[in-house]
Amino acid sequence: MERLPESIGAHALLRTLLLAGNRLTALPVQLGQLGALTALSLVGNPLYFPPETVVAQGVKAVLAFLREFSAVPAAPGVPANSPALCTPAWVQFSGRRGS
Repeated sequence: MERLPESIGAHALLRTLLLAGNRLTALPVQLGQLGALTALSLVGNPLYFPPETVVAQGVKAVLAFLREFSAVPAAPGVPANSPALCTPAWVQFSGRRGS
């Protein structure tokens, strides 16, 4: 699987989500709506959103991270659920400017 559907947020009673060994690069912010989720397996996915430092903190940290991004207002022409809404704080720049 390369993408988790945004409709995952509608499954409010979901407690366990096993997504290990897929090709997920980003989780939809709607996943943050799953307050009953207590187990989330993401091992073996090339995730960039949320970053590995958040994923390593566990399911509560992942859900909080996604909820934070879902509250960010969208720019014109950018879907409200897009992880590209803003530059996340975890992105580090090299300090190099154009040559």
